[in-house]
Amino acid sequence: MELKELTIKIEYFIPRGIKLIKEKIEHYIYKMALPIKFPKNLFQAFEHYDKYILQERIDILEWCYNQKWKNLFCWDEILGMAIIYSKIEVVRWLLDHDYKKYITHQDMDTIIGDENASPIRFEIINLLLEAGGKFTMTGLENAACNGNFEMIKLLYPSWCQEIIPSVMDGAINSDQYEIVKYLHNNGARFSVFGFEAAQKTRHRELEIFLAQIMSSILEVDINEMYIMLYMEKYK
Repeated sequence: MELKELTIKIEYFIPRGIKLIKEKIEHYIYKMALPIKFPKNLFQAFEHYDKYILQERIDILEWCYNQKWKNLFCWDEILGMAIIYSKIEVVRWLLDHDYKKYITHQDMDTIIGDENASPIRFEIINLLLEAGGKFTMTGLENAACNGNFEMIKLLYPSWCQEIIPSVMDGAINSDQYEIVKYLHNNGARFSVFGFEAAQKTRHRELEIFLAQIMSSILEVDINEMYIMLYMEKYK
């Protein structure tokens, strides 16, 4: 195929692809906005469970729960979607009906690491923690990278294992000065990757703070340490 012919095909298909995606999104939004009819059976309910979550139709979920074959329903998917989309009333209802067994660390990590640190997110996380939900270091790493300081302060004290350096490394790499300072003051350390990130930071306070940490560790004068860390950047 000639380059010109290939270019024409690409220019033809890309707009069509974008249009198709746009049409699908518009159709989904339209579908979600439609009035919801009560399902006649669980099979019909399964086809529209995403609408029940997004519109927080607790009455329909209650109806599904009271059906004979309720254990065949997709309660795990409903809880996961309710967590991700911050539908707190659905989350609360599911936990009250003993579906806490479907809490996964993947869902916990996703909302912990999300940049959207809304008050509802914090409420949901507290509900999940009270119900026995567990998160992993991945959630903390993403929260640190995204500058979600309030989330770090909420979850760090409940983390019973050693904080691995990747959390501090991520905070340094993202120039999150307050998070770096908090983690350091609470016993966290950074690795060689954090050291390399420190040499590239443009955050003045973070530069000085990291130089202080390194000078203390290596027992080197702070001024000498600062020059050693940043001379390549400022020469």
